[in-house]
Amino acid sequence: MISAGTRESRLLQVPEAGRDAPRNAVSPKTPRPVRKRGSGAPRRQEGFGKRLEHVADVVARLPMAGPLYGYAEATVHPDLKIYCVSERAVGGLGPLGLSIEGNSQNQSRRGLKGMPHSAKRKLKGMLTLMEDFRTRLTFGTCSLPDEDLHAMAGTDIWPKFQRRYVDLIIQHLKSYGDEALVVAVVEIGDVRCRRTGRPLPHIHFVCSGHGKRKPNGRWLFDRKDHDRIIDLAAQYAGLPRTYRGAAGNIQPIKKSVVNYLSKYLTKQVPVKEVDLSDGYEDLIPHQWWNRSSGACALLEGHLFKLPPAFQAFLVQNQMMLEGMRLGRGGLIQIGTRKTLTGDLPIEIYRFQFFTPECLHQALELYAIWCLSEREKTDSGGGGMCS
Repeated sequence: MISAGTRESRLLQVPEAGRDAPRNAVSPKTPRPVRKRGSGAPRRQEGFGKRLEHVADVVARLPMAGPLYGYAEATVHPDLKIYCVSERAVGGLGPLGLSIEGNSQNQSRRGLKGMPHSAKRKLKGMLTLMEDFRTRLTFGTCSLPDEDLHAMAGTDIWPKFQRRYVDLIIQHLKSYGDEALVVAVVEIGDVRCRRTGRPLPHIHFVCSGHGKRKPNGRWLFDRKDHDRIIDLAAQYAGLPRTYRGAAGNIQPIKKSVVNYLSKYLTKQVPVKEVDLSDGYEDLIPHQWWNRSSGACALLEGHLFKLPPAFQAFLVQNQMMLEGMRLGRGGLIQIGTRKTLTGDLPIEIYRFQFFTPECLHQALELYAIWCLSEREKTDSGGGGMCS
């Protein structure tokens, strides 16, 4: 009797005539496998910006504008949040309720309330689009010494330094042919604020140029260049000459571009929690963020408008869209208005799509919805279609 192990060993033995042949040799009668061109790796997903452009093309090819429901056109940003605003709420309007209409006499100093929501939205939109070429980006920080910041109290040195610092980075990148995509954010640091009780700002930025070299072989934007820019900006603003070698830091971006700067917006110390006496109010930036013209063009090139009726479609079909896991909608509070009985919340409807593909699918459903609404109008069921 032949045991199972002996039988398996015989099956694995190579015949005498074929001992010299390679084990992976293919018989002449065996057809060779058909190989596809390429590496066989899964196709890489397109960048966020390109996916957003595909959705904009769909909007341009919609068959009709849809019913007239009195909504204003909504602009699609990279955050994919659609705000449904009444057409009457767009444009110059009088004060709401008992609110005092703003003018140059009763407006507070710009910047004391922190970064406005519109600026945060633009900032995150630029960073989201810059995610497509993360390997070409650099993250940097500029933290001036405490003595420099204390010397700025009661002066206009900080806004001069902030603007000049960002401008010099942009000029340096452009001088070597880079597109100079630069986005910078000012942060009131929690550590130094707790230690001194004063607003001591520093700057974080993301810029292009990583991986490129100068004609002499050095990196396009290295630590030596950064230190030189800090010294030039300090000299321009009127600070005394001193050693600031530890003020700057630059490094490549390894993870999410948005998270690198967005986390500093959440760590921001509220302005009302710091001591602004003795001229330290001048250390609160008038402009909480800066960006280059290239970064602005990148964002503006990916903004597009939706038909006014699309907002009505979102409101009427919220449950269906959420059930299909295309996004999430609901009312949000954007402010308050004063009345004789107290402050009342001002709410608007907002729907946020999860991905550009979700918005694409919703636009296809919207086209079908427009046709059904037109059929109701043609049959005398009410409604108006453009």
